[in-house]
Amino acid sequence: MKFVAYKIYNPLTNKFSKGGERPDWGKRGKAWGAIGYIKTHLSLVRFTGLQEYMNCTLQEYTTDGIKATSMLDFMRETFTSYYNKKGYITPNKERIVELLELTLENKCN
Repeated sequence: MKFVAYKIYNPLTNKFSKGGERPDWGKRGKAWGAIGYIKTHLSLVRFTGLQEYMNCTLQEYTTDGIKATSMLDFMRETFTSYYNKKGYITPNKERIVELLELTLENKCN
């Protein structure tokens, strides 16, 4: 059996998210034990702190090593197809994706 833990890492500050409704950052941060817990956390912060995760990576720690995924890609997947697969759509899904893309454009310009 593989050990799995997830952390949200900001390479610009070299810190990890400590979780919570308005994420705080630290050297060690919080480790989530399942991907569902990360999705729940993102649902909690989606209107208050989501922009803080734009430049971050989701790090998956296993006994085989560390795999990093762009948080922007992960959030797009979480707030669009995740809800569609479950058979319902969050009323603000389109707006969330639009805000994610606008924020990314502004950071790149």
